[in-house]
Amino acid sequence: MAWRGAGAVGRRWSLWLLLATSVWGCALSGAALVLEARPFFATAEDIETLTDRLVAQPIVAGWSLDAERQVLNACVRAMKSAYGRILPRPERGNLTSHCLELAEQVVANNPSSAYAWYVEALAAAGDGNFTLLSDALMRSEQLAPNEEWLGTVRDELAEANLDHLTPDARAANDRDLAMLVSSMTGLAAIGARYIRDPDFRERIKEIVEQLPAADQRRFIGAVSRAAHG
Repeated sequence: MAWRGAGAVGRRWSLWLLLATSVWGCALSGAALVLEARPFFATAEDIETLTDRLVAQPIVAGWSLDAERQVLNACVRAMKSAYGRILPRPERGNLTSHCLELAEQVVANNPSSAYAWYVEALAAAGDGNFTLLSDALMRSEQLAPNEEWLGTVRDELAEANLDHLTPDARAANDRDLAMLVSSMTGLAAIGARYIRDPDFRERIKEIVEQLPAADQRRFIGAVSRAAHG
């Protein structure tokens, strides 16, 4: 009888332990879901509300790649928006610093994210940290040398800060330009830029001269279409 009583007590303790573990597991799962959902709720806001939120404090990224992308997109939207650009200097500084902090967190968790390195470069440019800008641009290009959309935004950022780039970062930008000339979507934009930007012409000509003959002919065609379009 005593043995059976002890066994019943043991079973009751096991049941309570199982229930407690289950409840604790549900609580942790719920907390994880809330954390994961926060970037999605935050980044769905209008640009003024989103920018003000980022000025006040960084948005906490979730643990998934999708959540990381949402946070990075939020920073890009805010930093490139007209509202974000006309912020007073202290608020603009908070925005770029918080986005830099976020990008660095994502890079620490996922160092192969070429997009996170680009966002870090964008924020570094806003902070006036041109050494970091150059390094982050290079890392992004090294990780994703053939991503046309990413090469396009990297080139926009590099062009806006060309005089501040290190020689290695300029070489990375040259590779982006060569990739864009060789692509289907980037070629037309490069041809149009050749027409409207005299300072760009010599630089892109030197890059195109190193490309295969077929790409050179495609480039000439794109420039001709831009000139007559």
